[in-house]
Amino acid sequence: MNVAEGPPGTRSGPVRVMVLSRCTSSYGPSRGGADVLAQRHAIVLVHHGFNVVYVGTSPLGDPRIENVVVRTVDLAAPSASGELGRSIAYYLNEGGHVLQAALAGLKLCRRDQVDVAISNSSIATLLLKALGRSQPVVHYIHDGLQTRTSGSSERRSFSRYLVNYLLEKLAIRWADQVICASDRIADQAMGVGASRSKLTVMYPFLSGSCSEDAETPGRTPAAIPAETIEGLRPYLLMVGQQTGRKRFDLVFRALTRLPKFLRLVAVGDGPMHPAYREEADRLGLTHRVTFLSNVSDESRDLLYESCAAYVLASENEGFPITVAEALSHGRPVALICPSTAELGNVFVHPFLRLSTELTEDAVAETVMQAMAAEAEYTAPHRGVREWAGVRFPTEEQVQREYRRIIYGLVEARGRASATAVPAR
Repeated sequence: MNVAEGPPGTRSGPVRVMVLSRCTSSYGPSRGGADVLAQRHAIVLVHHGFNVVYVGTSPLGDPRIENVVVRTVDLAAPSASGELGRSIAYYLNEGGHVLQAALAGLKLCRRDQVDVAISNSSIATLLLKALGRSQPVVHYIHDGLQTRTSGSSERRSFSRYLVNYLLEKLAIRWADQVICASDRIADQAMGVGASRSKLTVMYPFLSGSCSEDAETPGRTPAAIPAETIEGLRPYLLMVGQQTGRKRFDLVFRALTRLPKFLRLVAVGDGPMHPAYREEADRLGLTHRVTFLSNVSDESRDLLYESCAAYVLASENEGFPITVAEALSHGRPVALICPSTAELGNVFVHPFLRLSTELTEDAVAETVMQAMAAEAEYTAPHRGVREWAGVRFPTEEQVQREYRRIIYGLVEARGRASATAVPAR
């Protein structure tokens, strides 16, 4: 039997799984953690015999995957002037992109073309459960539930509370199964009413690019020559979507307190990109900050390998995949975030330094601590580079968990269909 054929009593052939991304890749093709993992999980599933349809803004390169490409359209001009204008444009566009993706996935469900849906968006999960044709929905939650923010405007705080708490809470309750990217997120899910039986903790696995031949529409990821990267050293690196949650502005201000020979490479794009450029100029950092909006995966890996330290200052993180990537390249990391103190027990890495105080002073101090940790490290660096292999699940372990979840849902749906009373 094909490894992914349905259990007895289901339709013949491999189980058909829809992996639905949020379709917000206009901020970089592989820099939204949840969408990175959606791509990786789609390829894991197809590698192990499942019939996979991937819904996203660009196709995945594996010919066995059926790609449904969503051509999202901005509802507002991303370059709107002023913080309020940019914030409104961001939420309109972000919500619009997610909704367009959700509607594409809903169309497949309404046509009964999938057996199980996997969604990483609360809006998509709620829409599929409310209007789909009874297909089980697996909700993947990557960033956790955000009940508060630090350093945000009141508008942004309320918006994130609405999206990252209220809608996320409903999605957790409505979904048939929930995959949590960390134990902390699983605890949060139980705290809002989810039963432990519907939760699976699946820490992200690290691998090479799973988005071969997949590009952000209209933009080709840039390959940066190695000599160019070498010319930037020594530099700090920060990678992420520039939407305001990841506090590039605090890192800029911290840079003014760090030795002048250090530079910063900021990789990513988003509605706050113009404001961040303005802030760097205002602080007199024009020649110390290099902005890279869209880089290839190969260049990203080289940037990790060559940086003096990786820094992430963020208002909320469930599982910061860029931190894991940087540590797997053997680089020191400064993680400054109110919600991730317990991740020190997950990463357990000699080069990681944490702070829950989201201030520029804390950023500067944590960066110096991380760089000092590497300088003081006396054990062979080989162990540091092999660290990811023992800290995170393998592709095979992820595949086994998915088989358990998907088969259980398909069997339950089959039993429900068999016992349903026909309408008279």
